[in-house]
Amino acid sequence: MAIRAGHLLEAVGAGSELAVDAFLVAAADLAGDAVIATVDTEDIGRLDERCPAVEVVSISA
Repeated sequence: MAIRAGHLLEAVGAGSELAVDAFLVAAADLAGDAVIATVDTEDIGRLDERCPAVEVVSISA
């Protein structure tokens, strides 16, 4: 999972500031057909673009 997270970070030109988000997206990507519900759709959405089997949805009010 760490390797996948690293690849996601590299793909979007990000560093350790998005490490937790990258691990979340990597886990969802490896699980397949996953939905990530978050208030942080901007950062997670950047990473999610490389994972077609993962959907990001906003839980903002």
